[in-house]
Amino acid sequence: PSSCHPALVGYVPQDDGALLGWLTVRELLRFYAAIRERRERSEEADSRERRVALCIRELGLHNERDAMIGVAGDARRRGLSGGQRKRVAVAVELCGDPSALLLDEPTSGLDAATSLAVVRALMNAARRGVCVAAVLHQPSAKAWRCLDDAVVFSGSGVAYCGPASLAARAFEEACGLQQGDAPAPDFVLDCVVSNSFSIPSSTTAPATPGATSQILREASYGVDAPGAVTQFTKFLNRAILAHTRHPGDFVFELGVQFAAGAFLGALYPHFEFRDCQQVSFFLQLSLGG
Repeated sequence: PSSCHPALVGYVPQDDGALLGWLTVRELLRFYAAIRERRERSEEADSRERRVALCIRELGLHNERDAMIGVAGDARRRGLSGGQRKRVAVAVELCGDPSALLLDEPTSGLDAATSLAVVRALMNAARRGVCVAAVLHQPSAKAWRCLDDAVVFSGSGVAYCGPASLAARAFEEACGLQQGDAPAPDFVLDCVVSNSFSIPSSTTAPATPGATSQILREASYGVDAPGAVTQFTKFLNRAILAHTRHPGDFVFELGVQFAAGAFLGALYPHFEFRDCQQVSFFLQLSLGG
């Protein structure tokens, strides 16, 4: 919700295009850890560095920690692979030390070993007190065993909500089938696809959005994130680093601005800064629209 403090909730979307391609993995994690760290936790010595190192280790990014992230689809700035970028996106939110972390298909497009590493990193975060909720499609048996609770959806609504370890038994009773040697997630999926079960009346319903929003709203009152000056300093350092790392782009953008200013100066040689509408019009032209 809009009233929830950003430092409380982290979100990892399917698309990882928002990553800053001109930074290394470690620089990116340090930046997000600094701007999202809560003040009551920032007094701990080297807390950010420890959290960044922990995320890099748990998500298997040690060899890529000093590699440029790169820009997806740009041959000139090709950096990390798609799977590595997915893991960096998860690490970015974990470094923010949120109270709740939401993930939209964090294992999609990853191989089995990498998917398991991501799920185990999320399990470790949950053990540290983070409320983790993720959308998973066809998890492996090992990944399924890492889950505490599972919400299984069918075409008619919520088919199961409860401990993941008891899901297969619940579907055995609902479908009248035997799991046998089939992995629990495969058996549950087969039951859902066959649609030959009745939803048990004892299945606990998930929390409503209204109740969840109220809890997050109340928790936001006590959050004291870094102030505007601290965040401005971090963003300024990031911008300076981007321009010094790619001086050619900076010179090109600067040249475009000078050319636009010279063109507008020649087009309006007798312009006077008196009329507010004229000033607004001039600024819109100079800023590109």
